[in-house]
Amino acid sequence: MSIQKEYGYEILTCDICIEPEEHAFDTWDEAIDYKKEHGWKARKDSNQWLDVCPDCQKIKEGKKNKIDIKKFKEIDDNDW
Repeated sequence: MSIQKEYGYEILTCDICIEPEEHAFDTWDEAIDYKKEHGWKARKDSNQWLDVCPDCQKIKEGKKNKIDIKKFKEIDDNDW
């Protein structure tokens, strides 16, 4: 789900909070560059890659007050 083509544009979506990025990208490479430049993290989970937005990373690190434990139950601290 991380980067999918919709209506001719590449859409970047966090695999934890399922929130799409505000920007739509013309190419997959542009979406990848944006992820790198804006602090997104990617990790391999079984057979697929998961993309995690900066906000969800802050929640995982305990830097945000609001947390949904169910979203993070399968993410090991060593995966960051």
